[in-house]
Amino acid sequence: MLSLGISCNHDAGVTVLYGNQIVYAANEERFTRKKFDFGFPAHALAEALEFTNHERFDAITFDGKRQTPHPRRINLVFTERTWMSQLAELQVVAKPFFGTKVGVELSRLMLRCLTNRHRKHYRSRLTSMRISGPVHYAEHHRAHAASAAMLFPSDSGLAITVDAFGEGVCAGIWDVYDGRPHKRSVVPGYHSVGMLYLYITNI
Repeated sequence: MLSLGISCNHDAGVTVLYGNQIVYAANEERFTRKKFDFGFPAHALAEALEFTNHERFDAITFDGKRQTPHPRRINLVFTERTWMSQLAELQVVAKPFFGTKVGVELSRLMLRCLTNRHRKHYRSRLTSMRISGPVHYAEHHRAHAASAAMLFPSDSGLAITVDAFGEGVCAGIWDVYDGRPHKRSVVPGYHSVGMLYLYITNI
């Protein structure tokens, strides 16, 4: 089974798997020379196609069932100012509010409005590069846990994932057996230490 994994978050990148073996992996920043480059990883993906000599995949998986709102991602699919893009921009101004439980739920409401547009944009990019295959969307922290599980010395173990605000979650605990992560517990994003750091440093 030949699988293609694509992340369009900050530090965007591409991975190609043959079965459970990684045959190609690269981040977009290696080609653009922009640290933590954000958005659709066109350069890394083009290199993956050339390296593997494949355009047809058994599975194509994007990171994120519900994409985290971010002005740079909004700009990928909005060329005009709409109420949704203005609401996304508000997140930058009202960072403390979006770190609360109410803010998380409001972000998720906005995500439901944006997700279909994101997916249409990503599919059009794949089509323009003549890439084909069934498209899936993986839960953000599950993708983190799965990548960690690939480095386990056995098919079982415990994976702990931590980030700022992936899909409204800042951390998770995953039981891994048969090489697959199974969710035990997650921590909501309004407890995020990463978001606290963001508020203080204004990065």
